[in-house]
Amino acid sequence: MTRIALREANSLTPSTPIFLSSQLIKFSGVAAGEACTVVLRGATTQMVDEAERSLHDALSVLSQTVKETRVVLGGGCAEMLMSCAVEEEGRRIKGKKALAVESFGKALRQVSELRSAQPEMSC
Repeated sequence: MTRIALREANSLTPSTPIFLSSQLIKFSGVAAGEACTVVLRGATTQMVDEAERSLHDALSVLSQTVKETRVVLGGGCAEMLMSCAVEEEGRRIKGKKALAVESFGKALRQVSELRSAQPEMSC
């Protein structure tokens, strides 16, 4: 049998969040590094299951961020940065080559715009 030491939180603060009609209870004052329990409630089991999946996803992202602090920005950030760099370089080029460089910069920007318009198509 596993023995579990129960600890007390310093405060229990009832509050009403803007996005919910029910009450939210915030537990605070738990010592850092100790385990905590999260209680999920919902009108249906599907809602509780979805809340559990969302919480799991959030905690997974948090744990990975703590392990690896380097971050690659998403949402087309890389394409937009490349587009800006290409367009900046295109301003220095003269003649017909400048048109080609400008078009390539616009194409990079459109990749980002298309991804945001059709997220299910992103890979």
